[in-house]
Amino acid sequence: MELNYKVFGEGEPLIILHGLFGSLDNWNSLAKIFGENHQVFTLDVRNHGRSPHSVELNYDLMLEDLNEFMEKKHLKKVNLIGHSMGGKMAMSFATVYPEKVNNLIIVDIGAQKYPPHHLEKIEALQNVDLDFVSSRKDVDEQIKEQIPSDMLRNFLLKNLYRNDDAQFAWRFNLDSLASNLENIFAEVEFDKVFDGPALFIKGGKSDYIDLDNMDLVDVYFADNMVKIFEDSGHWLHAQEPQRLVETINKFITDSTAR
Repeated sequence: MELNYKVFGEGEPLIILHGLFGSLDNWNSLAKIFGENHQVFTLDVRNHGRSPHSVELNYDLMLEDLNEFMEKKHLKKVNLIGHSMGGKMAMSFATVYPEKVNNLIIVDIGAQKYPPHHLEKIEALQNVDLDFVSSRKDVDEQIKEQIPSDMLRNFLLKNLYRNDDAQFAWRFNLDSLASNLENIFAEVEFDKVFDGPALFIKGGKSDYIDLDNMDLVDVYFADNMVKIFEDSGHWLHAQEPQRLVETINKFITDSTAR
């Protein structure tokens, strides 16, 4: 599958993978900053953004997509950042293709299986009849009761666009996301040990990384360290972007200097 992407800057390559319901646009401002020292590729993973849609969605396929992208761009080894679902994808890729990853940065996600959630959000979006809305505000009003968080609604509504028929549509493949949630929240299946430097960044107000449940991480990412952003939730790149960039840049610089 040929993924949609954007590229920023020049230098050592760095790939950024977004989370569930997201797109590469979520990382544009940070990618520009990273681009001062790296050649940054932001990707839309399958069924998200402007990348192709597919009935199937699982990490094996997403890894194939990423590997195909790297081969087409002649990227032999990269720094890899993944947030949430993108973090699970990045962890898995680093153990299947350890020779292709230099530094691994995982933003607020663990390796374990997560209970399926987001069902109410998907249901709220599926209940919107896009043929009968004339503005984003109309959609916002319809989903407000089931999704009370202004921040989350605004995040989801970034995926709304007008198609060639001037009708509103979702950029993500909502039906495929709904039918494949179990795959997305599954435990990461590791293939090999990744012995390169790995940084796990946890939002202090988020429960996605359980510091008491890091056994898988310690086994397959022996050279790992954890940083906690005490005042952040799950969306660290939106809540503390400057600190996130500085932390990642320092990690990569220090790892290179070893």
